[in-house]
Amino acid sequence: MITNNHARGQSLVNAFEILAELEEEKVPGPAKLIKTYPRLAESIEPGDEDEQGRLF
Repeated sequence: MITNNHARGQSLVNAFEILAELEEEKVPGPAKLIKTYPRLAESIEPGDEDEQGRLF
C-alpha cells in the first residue's frame, strides 16, 4: 500500500479509507469531507456537523 500527503487533504481521505478497510465497516468522520470527496461515503459514517466545530 502506498500513500502520500497532499495539499488538498487527500492524506486524510486515505487514512479514513484505510481505517474502514481494516475495521471492515464504516468509521466515524466529518460530513464536510464527504462533500469534497464523495467517494468517502463508502468508508465513513458522517458525524453531526454541529459537533465538528469550526476553526475560525
